[in-house]
Amino acid sequence: MEDEKNKQDESNEASTDKEDVNNLPKPTAQNRFLQFIRDNKGTTIGEQTNYYGIGIKDPTAIWEFAGTKAIYGIEKKEIKQYADCLIENRLVVLHCEDKGIIQNTIEDIVDYIIKREGINDFQKRLFSIQGKDDDVDKDKPFKENQESITLSTFSQENFNKGKVCFIQTKLIQSEFFKSLFIEEEESFDSTKAELRRKNIFFICYVRDKSLLNTIINKRHASFSKKNDSIERIFFFSLFSIPFLPIILQFHFKKRWREFHDIILTQKEQGFWGKNKTESDLYEVISGYLKEGISSLEREIERRRNNDFHSELIGKAEKLPFDQKTHQHILFITAFFPEITTTEYKLIAKLLLNGKTTEIANQIDHQKAGNEKNLVNEPKIINLFEEWENNGDEILSSCQVISYEHSSGRKYFDFKEPELKDEVRTIFQKRHFLFFEEQFQQIIGSGIFFETNISKPFLQNLLQNITNIIPFDPDLYGLNLLHWIFIRIFTDNKIQLKKKLEELNEEEIEVVNNYIEKKAFESEIGFNRLLDLMRLMLDKSELLRQQVQDFIEFLFQKELFLVVLRIVEDLQDFSHINAMVWIKRILNQKGAKGEIHYECIKSLYRISKLNTYETFDILEKIQKWWLHKPSNGSLSLCQANSILLILFLANPLYGRFPLINYGKWPSKFFLFNFKEENAKDVWKFLIQWLFHPDMVKAYKVADNQRITSDINVEEVLTKAQAFILESWYLILNGTNENVELKPLQKNVIDEFYNTLLEEITHVQQIMLKQQWALMTREYMQEVSKYKRKTDYQFTLLFLAKVKACRTLYLKFN
Repeated sequence: MEDEKNKQDESNEASTDKEDVNNLPKPTAQNRFLQFIRDNKGTTIGEQTNYYGIGIKDPTAIWEFAGTKAIYGIEKKEIKQYADCLIENRLVVLHCEDKGIIQNTIEDIVDYIIKREGINDFQKRLFSIQGKDDDVDKDKPFKENQESITLSTFSQENFNKGKVCFIQTKLIQSEFFKSLFIEEEESFDSTKAELRRKNIFFICYVRDKSLLNTIINKRHASFSKKNDSIERIFFFSLFSIPFLPIILQFHFKKRWREFHDIILTQKEQGFWGKNKTESDLYEVISGYLKEGISSLEREIERRRNNDFHSELIGKAEKLPFDQKTHQHILFITAFFPEITTTEYKLIAKLLLNGKTTEIANQIDHQKAGNEKNLVNEPKIINLFEEWENNGDEILSSCQVISYEHSSGRKYFDFKEPELKDEVRTIFQKRHFLFFEEQFQQIIGSGIFFETNISKPFLQNLLQNITNIIPFDPDLYGLNLLHWIFIRIFTDNKIQLKKKLEELNEEEIEVVNNYIEKKAFESEIGFNRLLDLMRLMLDKSELLRQQVQDFIEFLFQKELFLVVLRIVEDLQDFSHINAMVWIKRILNQKGAKGEIHYECIKSLYRISKLNTYETFDILEKIQKWWLHKPSNGSLSLCQANSILLILFLANPLYGRFPLINYGKWPSKFFLFNFKEENAKDVWKFLIQWLFHPDMVKAYKVADNQRITSDINVEEVLTKAQAFILESWYLILNGTNENVELKPLQKNVIDEFYNTLLEEITHVQQIMLKQQWALMTREYMQEVSKYKRKTDYQFTLLFLAKVKACRTLYLKFN
């Protein structure tokens, strides 16, 4: 009996290897997965030491010089221009394809300022939003939560006391990047003043093309009805440093201008490759220069031939496509450019291993009298063995050589890199079955899920998948997305020979390490799935429909949290309407508890991050509860949409920094409106906060956790009282010695007037009771922090006491 019980236990704990739609994770499994992705982010960079953001942990590190001083540099007059601008504005943004030029320029700017201003006491710091800047970093999951880090974060009192501080940072899509766009010139002046007061110089550089275009365009357009005239503008200066003239001038003292003009003309003609970006051109030019200046000079002259393109096609057609091993090497070189040499050999082994081919072979069977008797006996060749034994000769026959990337790593490419485009065309038109077979083998190998592949490899793989989907949309589109998703989830089960309570400490540690490893791999796999879907959405209507069908498939399987994560991440694409999907989820009977809470958090993030459409989004949400059944009941969707205001309106939920309290124009996203719209906005927000169905909504949305000892009205009144107190502090600030601006006073007066107009007498009485109670609690906090001589907290709670008393008196 005992043996049977043990077998039954093992059977219950065993995992299944069958990858089938019916084995998709149930909600509990998806909850654990998304909990890891969203909440367990590791150590917070610039973590707020409390919810009000009084003080931050220093998010910077020591800045170590990474340039190449002996090589490229720009003229002193340009350094002076950049330095003068930095002194004036306290922040500049640089752009160049060559990292060495960027780093040298930054160092030169700092040296110039130190000498010119006579600075002796200074420090140089590096603000790295995403870790080490390395082109071949593995695609590690994003573990740092940087929502609280903006430009104003560095103005907080405990950051950089005294010394002049030069901070270098690489810009990526982040809250810090968004904070560089400012509402009006007056705010820009105050931002400069804050950085000047803190002795901070920010030198940023940007390499991401979309961010660069955003800066060049200077502003984000606004479409919101309630803040239609508000725009955030990039008032700082961007300096784009062209790499080509600097590099050419260094290597060709006399002919650099001539070569510069010729190269740009040839680029337009496609002679340096089809659709080459500035970054692509940089890699090609720098690659030839590493072989010597004569190599680049020869390539420039060769492209001056009018028959250059037709000659290139002829060379591609002469490559050994008819030899099996060589054919595989041509395929890898053409479709996986710039991957590491290790990965190149890994794919070669993957594709060649176990494959053979026959070659003609004559054997001499001698007859009597030494008469030759040649007999044709085909010879079987193992392709991988041939590659291992004759790799150098095969590469040479395929016109493939090694190059050095600007980052220093080695990679293989055609001797004439422009051959890639022609070789790809030949495979897709004349060798399609071979082309398709190789991709099937690569995808089926599971290399998509490997955690240690490089960014170039992953980018090539994803791009190649999107290119092959149109040949068989069902197989390479929808079915592939299904397969990837199933692999992410069904490979995470653990088989235990014991019950959990029987494990010793060492065994528990092994299990925990395994769980962490699997969670890490799942997160990477899911991020890659999202990357693939982004490329598909950006490709064609055919591929976009495949993505829509996949999301619908997950929805029908009630994998609501996964759907939520996908639509929120992909909401920038016009074909993905996150609001529609969230509403559908909230209306589902199978969506309860945690799923509702995640929907609320998602709506909060969408409303907050889409700054210029915040009120348009909120008006759409408001419409969800307008049509109630005749019996007056609320659906789950209506209930949760009413409760959303308790998250949106609470500055502690988003950790709104205390340093921004009292700033005008306000930096709180709900207060991003013009003075003439103040009355309408306050009416909109206060009516929502005191919605007549708020109590009913709370009971509908949280009925499982409401017990007889919970007074729902009291819980909601506490929340409403705290929110109004917080709004008062955000509008007035915490320092009563700071004079408010005239427009600021007008908006505050409108706030008070709307409160009196919209809040009922009964609600006013309940709020006054709460503010009286909160005043006593805050005074106790004042006494506590006075004893600790913690003046920041003392001043904060004194300000909160004043806020409660002021609001209390407004209702007398």
